[in-house]
Amino acid sequence: MPFLLNSELKDFVEQQIAEERARSTNASSPADEPPSMTLFGSIGYSCHLRGDGSVWACEETDPRTAPWTYAWRPAGHRQALGAIKVAARRHPILIALLPQMPDPIPLCLTCHGSGHLTKGEHVFEGVWCQDCYGLGWLAPEAV
Repeated sequence: MPFLLNSELKDFVEQQIAEERARSTNASSPADEPPSMTLFGSIGYSCHLRGDGSVWACEETDPRTAPWTYAWRPAGHRQALGAIKVAARRHPILIALLPQMPDPIPLCLTCHGSGHLTKGEHVFEGVWCQDCYGLGWLAPEAV
């Protein structure tokens, strides 16, 4: 289900798409098709927000092949929430797309509310929790 973009967010996403295209030196960049702004990227994987509010994942199909090929698929809702949460650190305007935590709601039991992967008392910054996808709590619509 796409996120609802108000006119300000839609303009922001379209501006980001134009800026990414202007900076791109790679004619076959994953962000080129379909037009989208990059929310975050990692080795062989990235998430993108389209102007229609949908979030798409672009994944390397087989890392053993050269040249590398990528496949697009719609991101799952929790995956999309996590991607928006990560991108909101660079683009605070995107926070408006995240659900508001109702009060009271229990924190995520897996990460103890940190939103990050944890092992005992250790928190792995930059790696989001597999259950809450970085929110620190379970959004009802994402369960």
